[in-house]
Amino acid sequence: MRKINIHNPINLTSLITLVLVLIFVLNFGCEDPLRAPDPAGDPITEIQFSYNKWTGDIYLAAKVAPRLNGVVLDTLYAVIFDFADSTIMADTIAITDDGQAGDILSDDGVFATVIPADSTTLSTTLDSITSTVIGMIVEAVYGTQVTNASHIFDLSNYHPEIIAVSMPTAMYTPCAGDPLGYDLDTLVVTVIDSNGLDDIQTCYLNFQRPDGTYSIGSPIALFDDGYEEDGLLKWDELANDGKYSRLILIDGNSQVGLYRSHYFVRDFNGLVSDDFMVELAVIDTCGS
Repeated sequence: MRKINIHNPINLTSLITLVLVLIFVLNFGCEDPLRAPDPAGDPITEIQFSYNKWTGDIYLAAKVAPRLNGVVLDTLYAVIFDFADSTIMADTIAITDDGQAGDILSDDGVFATVIPADSTTLSTTLDSITSTVIGMIVEAVYGTQVTNASHIFDLSNYHPEIIAVSMPTAMYTPCAGDPLGYDLDTLVVTVIDSNGLDDIQTCYLNFQRPDGTYSIGSPIALFDDGYEEDGLLKWDELANDGKYSRLILIDGNSQVGLYRSHYFVRDFNGLVSDDFMVELAVIDTCGS
């Protein structure tokens, strides 16, 4: 009878080594969130408070460490109060990291919530935002440990401003037989607002003819929406960049002479910038 030798590819020494390697990987290769070290730095950072005047909502957020002194975070909440009026009761709002109610991503360490800015949820309402200063204390509970961080948010309203206007200084009436039939260019108004660009409600101009009357449609709206018209020229190159634009057209019916463009920007609280005036000469090159 033929003898067949079967060779075991793993001897006892190799098997013991493999087991030890697996134990090392299982214990040290994967982080146990309950045994991992605390993140470095302050446990509460990047506190945010913003009020959207358009929707009437408040956004609260903070970045919070998952552990403190080896103890996992239990709960997080924010206390918001009127910094200028201590007689108004403070409000306590729970903030979560579950991807709901205003929190964008769950379990990313950024806790957030969105709540209505009215008396149904708050004692500190924001009806008089022009003079409101809001205090916010974020408190994190880790078992029996409580830690907090605070920030003050000045919600005072400031006048929007126009800092630059880009437009032609001269345009030309078309001659008879001109195939285009008009002269076309773009107006660009650059605005700023200390409360943020989302506080801008509208940007517009009053276009005054040489005889002192105003063009039909005045006030004429400008846009910051990135909209392009027929591929001719861009009304607006990039949306929400603080540059409001539109096309300007001079045709055969346009008065010849010096026009005055009066530009304004208004915020959601009704504050209007100073008049920013730029002149435009409309020239007849055809001798009509």
